[in-house]
Amino acid sequence: MPEVSENRISDHSVVIRTFPVPEGEDLFAQVLQQRQLEMVDAPMIEVVALLFQLPEAPAHYDWLVFTSKNGIKSWFTRYTKAAHQKIAVLGPSSNEALKAYGQSADFTGSGHSGSVFAEEFQAVWQGQGSLLLVLGKLAPDVVQETLSRGTNQPFDSDIHRVDVYETRMPATINSAAIDRIIQDDYRVIAVSSPSAVHHLMTLLEPEVAQLRFASIGSITSKALRSYGIEPVAEAREQSYSGLARVC
Repeated sequence: MPEVSENRISDHSVVIRTFPVPEGEDLFAQVLQQRQLEMVDAPMIEVVALLFQLPEAPAHYDWLVFTSKNGIKSWFTRYTKAAHQKIAVLGPSSNEALKAYGQSADFTGSGHSGSVFAEEFQAVWQGQGSLLLVLGKLAPDVVQETLSRGTNQPFDSDIHRVDVYETRMPATINSAAIDRIIQDDYRVIAVSSPSAVHHLMTLLEPEVAQLRFASIGSITSKALRSYGIEPVAEAREQSYSGLARVC
């Protein structure tokens, strides 16, 4: 889809952010400020680390693969990287998150989507070495499926997955922001995960007929379409700054 559908973006200046304020540098807020847009925070998710067990010992894996900052935080809070291991990340923003743990990626994808990342990484990995995909509980299996197809390996071969965090509905909701949406007093709603979409829609349905969403990527856009909603914009780069640029 086009990055921005200009005729469907409101000329209102207020963007409603539905994800928690990031730790460290808030690139989303910075880009909005540069564009002279205002922001209202209305988090629709909270991130909770999970207790998890690995299919094999941590050092068994040759590659650690991360598709989000939350996965990076949950992993390195508990484990370190073995000397022989390499790290692959979805995009530049995930690589930045590694710096907090004294790490850097050996492979950085373009940040477009999980399926694009898997195709990019496939060319580097080429089926050589064991992989551990470090993901959120609700993340689809698209990376594992794509890599398995690319090597003609069974789905459950030496490509393992571990879920290290999950997203939940926050205990406290910004009711004033919900009222803004119902009254159509906003520019666009910025969403960065299917969970945020589902949680928000439970608060809105069937209150609002027309909603304007800016989506961080294809998986989140798919969640919107499950409600019959076409996002007015989808970020080309799957990052907070990329999302802010299309709001």
